Amino acid sequence: MSSCKEKIKELTKEQDQKSISQPEKEILVTERPLEKTQLEIQGDKIIVPDFRLEVNLSDKAVKKLKESKESVIASLYLYGDVADENLIPKKFKKLLGPTGIKLTSLDIEKKEINQSNEFQVTNISFPKELYDLLASKDVLINISVYSGRRTFKDNILYMEAYDSKLSDIIAHSSFINLNGRLLTEGFN
Repeated sequence: MSSCKEKIKELTKEQDQKSISQPEKEILVTERPLEKTQLEIQGDKIIVPDFRLEVNLSDKAVKKLKESKESVIASLYLYGDVADENLIPKKFKKLLGPTGIKLTSLDIEKKEINQSNEFQVTNISFPKELYDLLASKDVLINISVYSGRRTFKDNILYMEAYDSKLSDIIAHSSFINLNGRLLTEGFN
Protein backbone atom coordinates (compact mmCIF):
# COMPACT_ATOMS: atom_id res chain seq x y z
CA MET A 1 0.00 0.00 0.00
CA SER A 2 1.47 3.34 -0.97
CA SER A 3 1.37 6.31 1.31
CA CYS A 4 0.48 9.88 0.44
CA LYS A 5 4.09 10.91 0.94
CA GLU A 6 5.20 8.71 -1.93
CA LYS A 7 2.85 10.49 -4.34
CA ILE A 8 4.05 14.00 -3.55
CA LYS A 9 6.60 15.23 -6.05
CA GLU A 10 9.09 17.56 -4.47
CA LEU A 11 9.93 20.78 -6.27
CA THR A 12 13.43 22.10 -6.40
CA LYS A 13 13.94 25.60 -5.05
CA GLU A 14 14.27 26.90 -8.64
CA GLN A 15 10.99 25.26 -9.77
CA ASP A 16 9.19 26.57 -6.70
CA GLN A 17 10.35 30.17 -7.36
CA LYS A 18 9.34 29.89 -11.04
CA SER A 19 5.81 28.76 -10.14
CA ILE A 20 5.42 31.68 -7.73
CA SER A 21 6.66 34.33 -10.15
CA GLN A 22 4.81 32.96 -13.20
CA PRO A 23 1.29 31.96 -12.19
CA GLU A 24 -0.69 29.75 -14.52
CA LYS A 25 -2.89 31.71 -16.89
CA GLU A 26 -6.19 30.00 -16.27
CA ILE A 27 -9.10 32.34 -15.66
CA LEU A 28 -8.01 35.75 -14.54
CA VAL A 29 -10.65 38.17 -13.28
CA THR A 30 -9.30 40.90 -15.55
CA GLU A 31 -9.97 38.74 -18.62
CA ARG A 32 -13.67 38.28 -17.90
CA PRO A 33 -16.11 40.75 -19.43
CA LEU A 34 -17.12 43.39 -16.95
CA GLU A 35 -20.73 43.29 -15.81
CA LYS A 36 -22.49 46.33 -14.48
CA THR A 37 -23.51 45.34 -10.96
CA GLN A 38 -24.42 48.64 -9.37
CA LEU A 39 -25.99 51.97 -10.14
CA GLU A 40 -23.75 54.17 -12.24
CA ILE A 41 -23.63 57.97 -12.31
CA GLN A 42 -23.39 59.44 -15.82
CA GLY A 43 -23.57 63.20 -15.69
CA ASP A 44 -26.99 64.17 -14.39
CA LYS A 45 -28.43 60.63 -14.70
CA ILE A 46 -28.30 57.43 -12.70
CA ILE A 47 -28.01 54.35 -14.92
CA VAL A 48 -29.60 51.14 -13.64
CA PRO A 49 -27.80 47.85 -14.39
CA ASP A 50 -29.54 45.66 -16.96
CA PHE A 51 -31.34 42.60 -15.66
CA ARG A 52 -33.66 39.82 -16.81
CA LEU A 53 -37.17 39.04 -15.69
CA GLU A 54 -38.54 35.60 -16.44
CA VAL A 55 -42.30 35.14 -16.29
CA ASN A 56 -43.43 31.51 -16.16
CA LEU A 57 -47.07 30.81 -16.97
CA SER A 58 -49.24 27.73 -16.51
CA ASP A 59 -50.25 25.70 -19.57
CA LYS A 60 -53.84 26.96 -19.31
CA ALA A 61 -52.68 30.58 -19.14
CA VAL A 62 -50.46 30.18 -22.22
CA LYS A 63 -53.29 28.53 -24.16
CA LYS A 64 -55.84 31.22 -23.24
CA LEU A 65 -53.45 34.11 -23.96
CA LYS A 66 -52.42 32.68 -27.34
CA GLU A 67 -55.97 31.83 -28.43
CA SER A 68 -57.19 35.33 -27.61
CA LYS A 69 -54.07 37.06 -29.00
CA GLU A 70 -53.52 38.64 -25.60
CA SER A 71 -50.18 40.06 -24.46
CA VAL A 72 -48.36 40.10 -21.12
CA ILE A 73 -47.06 43.31 -19.56
CA ALA A 74 -44.32 43.64 -16.96
CA SER A 75 -44.69 46.93 -15.10
CA LEU A 76 -41.61 48.20 -13.25
CA TYR A 77 -41.70 51.01 -10.71
CA LEU A 78 -38.46 52.24 -9.11
CA TYR A 79 -38.74 54.28 -5.93
CA GLY A 80 -37.02 55.15 -2.67
CA ASP A 81 -37.49 56.66 0.76
CA VAL A 82 -36.66 60.34 1.08
CA ALA A 83 -34.51 61.72 3.86
CA ASP A 84 -36.69 64.79 4.46
CA GLU A 85 -39.90 65.58 2.55
CA ASN A 86 -39.48 69.27 3.38
CA LEU A 87 -36.24 69.41 1.37
CA ILE A 88 -37.80 68.10 -1.84
CA PRO A 89 -37.80 70.73 -4.62
CA LYS A 90 -41.26 71.84 -5.76
CA LYS A 91 -40.77 70.25 -9.21
CA PHE A 92 -40.46 66.79 -7.58
CA LYS A 93 -43.30 67.08 -5.01
CA LYS A 94 -45.74 65.43 -7.44
CA LEU A 95 -43.55 62.29 -7.41
CA LEU A 96 -44.11 61.74 -3.68
CA GLY A 97 -46.45 58.94 -2.70
CA PRO A 98 -47.18 56.56 0.15
CA THR A 99 -44.17 54.39 -0.77
CA GLY A 100 -41.69 57.26 -1.08
CA ILE A 101 -40.57 59.11 -4.17
CA LYS A 102 -41.01 57.72 -7.68
CA LEU A 103 -37.69 57.56 -9.53
CA THR A 104 -38.97 56.12 -12.82
CA SER A 105 -41.39 53.56 -14.23
CA LEU A 106 -41.51 51.38 -17.30
CA ASP A 107 -43.93 48.95 -18.93
CA ILE A 108 -42.61 46.18 -21.19
CA GLU A 109 -45.10 44.29 -23.34
CA LYS A 110 -44.57 40.81 -24.74
CA LYS A 111 -46.91 39.69 -27.52
CA GLU A 112 -45.41 36.27 -28.33
CA ILE A 113 -46.46 34.24 -25.30
CA ASN A 114 -44.73 31.03 -24.19
CA GLN A 115 -44.61 29.07 -20.97
CA SER A 116 -41.36 30.84 -20.10
CA ASN A 117 -41.24 34.51 -21.15
CA GLU A 118 -38.06 36.52 -20.77
CA PHE A 119 -38.12 40.29 -20.47
CA GLN A 120 -34.78 42.07 -20.96
CA VAL A 121 -34.79 45.16 -18.76
CA THR A 122 -32.28 47.58 -20.26
CA ASN A 123 -31.51 51.26 -20.60
CA ILE A 124 -33.29 52.44 -17.45
CA SER A 125 -32.18 55.72 -15.95
CA PHE A 126 -33.52 58.45 -13.71
CA PRO A 127 -32.36 61.94 -12.67
CA LYS A 128 -29.42 62.11 -10.26
CA GLU A 129 -31.27 64.94 -8.52
CA LEU A 130 -33.89 62.41 -7.37
CA TYR A 131 -31.22 59.94 -6.25
CA ASP A 132 -29.61 62.65 -4.12
CA LEU A 133 -32.91 63.03 -2.20
CA LEU A 134 -32.99 59.39 -1.06
CA ALA A 135 -32.40 58.48 2.58
CA SER A 136 -30.96 55.12 1.50
CA LYS A 137 -29.15 54.78 -1.80
CA ASP A 138 -30.49 51.23 -2.12
CA VAL A 139 -33.20 51.81 -4.72
CA LEU A 140 -36.43 49.83 -4.37
CA ILE A 141 -38.33 48.22 -7.23
CA ASN A 142 -41.87 46.95 -7.62
CA ILE A 143 -42.59 44.54 -10.46
CA SER A 144 -46.15 43.62 -11.40
CA VAL A 145 -47.14 41.39 -14.31
CA TYR A 146 -50.59 41.30 -15.89
CA SER A 147 -52.39 40.54 -19.14
CA GLY A 148 -52.32 43.32 -21.72
CA ARG A 149 -56.10 43.90 -21.85
CA ARG A 150 -56.09 43.82 -25.64
CA THR A 151 -58.94 41.32 -25.80
CA PHE A 152 -60.25 41.23 -22.24
CA LYS A 153 -61.45 44.27 -20.32
CA ASP A 154 -59.72 43.12 -17.13
CA ASN A 155 -56.52 41.34 -16.23
CA ILE A 156 -56.92 37.55 -16.44
CA LEU A 157 -53.66 36.54 -14.72
CA TYR A 158 -52.85 35.78 -11.11
CA MET A 159 -49.13 36.55 -10.84
CA GLU A 160 -46.45 36.67 -8.19
CA ALA A 161 -45.24 40.21 -7.64
CA TYR A 162 -41.89 41.56 -6.51
CA ASP A 163 -41.30 44.50 -4.18
CA SER A 164 -37.84 44.79 -2.69
CA LYS A 165 -34.35 46.17 -3.21
CA LEU A 166 -33.03 46.41 -6.75
CA SER A 167 -29.65 45.30 -5.37
CA ASP A 168 -31.21 41.93 -4.45
CA ILE A 169 -31.96 41.26 -8.13
CA ILE A 170 -28.49 42.36 -9.19
CA ALA A 171 -26.90 40.16 -6.51
CA HIS A 172 -28.93 37.22 -7.80
CA SER A 173 -27.16 37.14 -11.19
CA SER A 174 -29.27 40.09 -12.42
CA PHE A 175 -32.23 37.74 -12.73
CA ILE A 176 -35.68 37.41 -11.21
CA ASN A 177 -38.33 34.78 -11.81
CA LEU A 178 -42.09 35.28 -11.32
CA ASN A 179 -44.77 32.61 -11.77
CA GLY A 180 -48.41 32.94 -12.69
CA ARG A 181 -51.61 31.35 -13.90
CA LEU A 182 -55.13 32.30 -14.89
CA LEU A 183 -57.28 33.83 -12.17
CA THR A 184 -59.82 31.08 -12.88
CA GLU A 185 -57.28 28.35 -11.99
CA GLY A 186 -57.68 29.04 -8.28
CA PHE A 187 -55.10 29.72 -5.60
CA ASN A 188 -53.96 26.21 -4.60
